[in-house]
Amino acid sequence: MNRKPQSWIVGVAALALAIAATGLSALAQEKKPRIAVLPFDSSHISTNYASLSTSVVNGMFETELFKTGKFIVVERKRIEEVMKEQGLGLTGAVDAMTAAKVGKILGVELIMTGDITKLGVKQSGGHTGFLGGAGGSKNTLEGGIDVRLISTTTAQIVFADNAQNSDSSMKLSFRGTGGGTDFDEGKIDKVFRPCVVQLCQKMAAKTGEMVGTMRGGDGLAGKIANVSGEKIYLNIGAAEGVKVGDVFEVHRQGEEIRDPDTGAILDVEIKLIGKIIVTEVKDRVSIASSQSGAGFQKGDVVKPPKS
Repeated sequence: MNRKPQSWIVGVAALALAIAATGLSALAQEKKPRIAVLPFDSSHISTNYASLSTSVVNGMFETELFKTGKFIVVERKRIEEVMKEQGLGLTGAVDAMTAAKVGKILGVELIMTGDITKLGVKQSGGHTGFLGGAGGSKNTLEGGIDVRLISTTTAQIVFADNAQNSDSSMKLSFRGTGGGTDFDEGKIDKVFRPCVVQLCQKMAAKTGEMVGTMRGGDGLAGKIANVSGEKIYLNIGAAEGVKVGDVFEVHRQGEEIRDPDTGAILDVEIKLIGKIIVTEVKDRVSIASSQSGAGFQKGDVVKPPKS
């Protein structure tokens, strides 16, 4: 005999499904890394529209990162407040260590920095000039972006890529050298938006990999908080999964590798200082001693040795 399920059973099942969905949603939210987009560097672009492009491109990244559903994005106003408090200008010229420091204050795991590498008009005669040049019957607006994601835990670059785009469908009328143009935010959006979307999709696809590198497991990383005699204090402890007997490599940031043409930071040299072994573990801090090497300093990065 077929019997209809009692209404209370249906209700309990629905409630269980709702609770499960809420739990999954919370879990997904917990896995999302918090990210802050610092002002991009456009100081090497010789045009009056460089600062406008920086503001517009930063806004695009904030929007497109949020739309991926893979990141928690910090609002720009808060970023500007922290940079002002730290005596930093909004020019985008921030090195990896400074970016990581700002990120720590903001409470984020990732900091995005970048450069507007190209913003110019290629004229129909084959001559390429920056905005504000003489006119031409046909003009193509060209744009390029470099981006880097920096871990606030290690101050290391965990993602770096670039994108370029051009558009010749728009009309760009010039009124003589230095006389201005009809150039506006809409034209910046049309050229740079595809670049931003492309880069955000690449970052979203690698979110799991980056989170795994920054949080727990084999990707556990931290820093030396203090050195007192033979004791080396780390800013990670039992809460992060550290155990007595764990061995860490100690690394230090070295020279920045810059693009000779644009001055953009391409990578940061990392030096191996030595190895340490954990002798005592507390909730948020652990104590280690030297296993090899010497000269360990506050701020040095520690992470498990590569297998």
